[in-house]
Amino acid sequence: SVAQDLAGDTAVVNAEFGMGGEDFAYMTQQAPGAMFMLGAAIDDGLVRNHHTDIFDIDERVLPLGAAILAETARRFVTGKLENN
Repeated sequence: SVAQDLAGDTAVVNAEFGMGGEDFAYMTQQAPGAMFMLGAAIDDGLVRNHHTDIFDIDERVLPLGAAILAETARRFVTGKLENN
C-alpha cells in the first residue's frame, strides 16, 4: 500500500516471486519481513542483465525507492502500517 500511495496503483505489479532473494527466506525465519523489487530498467530495448559488463540502471528511480522505504518505516514506528 505504501508504494501504491507514493507511485500510484498502476506502478505496482504483483508478480510471481522468483529466486531474486533466496537468502531472504532464511532471514524471515528469524524475524518478520517483506520484500519489494524496484524496477530500474533503462527503456531503450537493450537487455542489461545483472553480472554482465553492460549492467546499468535508470538511477532516476532511486529517490522513489528511498521514499518507499522511508514511508514504510515511518508507518511502522507510528503504528499505521497496514499488513497486506
